[in-house]
Amino acid sequence: DETTNIPITSDACDEPGTSLSVKTDDGTIYLTAGSELTIVKPNGEVITRDLSAGMSAWDDFAQVLYAAREGEADVNALDSNGDLVWTYTTEGTVTAIAELGALSAAAVMVETSNGAGTLLIIDGESGRLRSSTSTPTAAQGLVASGNGAVLGMITSGQVHFYDLVE
Repeated sequence: DETTNIPITSDACDEPGTSLSVKTDDGTIYLTAGSELTIVKPNGEVITRDLSAGMSAWDDFAQVLYAAREGEADVNALDSNGDLVWTYTTEGTVTAIAELGALSAAAVMVETSNGAGTLLIIDGESGRLRSSTSTPTAAQGLVASGNGAVLGMITSGQVHFYDLVE
């Protein structure tokens, strides 16, 4: 067993929204903290990229990392080395993000200007919007089943479940 220390700036530790994702086929670790993305490859190689994102989710099917910063409009998809694949600009501010397993897509919760929510399903490979659903409020968290067919939306004190079968 080897240990790899990941250098993270002290500013990153002070920033809200640190996220850790793992690429399950090879164990690559993706850490978004502050304005940095740190990638730790299985061989110990560490790659650091400038990336303003406090939330991220690795999609094993689309082979991209979805990344967004709470309160901003853009959702980015990055390849396994942290290079930009696509950007989708929402019509609100992102509050949560999740990967949808075998659906090869990102679930993105957006808060609209009137305080309501919109659930976006964005294709993982193309960055194209697959669907959009209005919700009474924006969720603070999203959790998907392994196959992506069921999505849990976490709001203050409640969890709502959505069937995402296409």
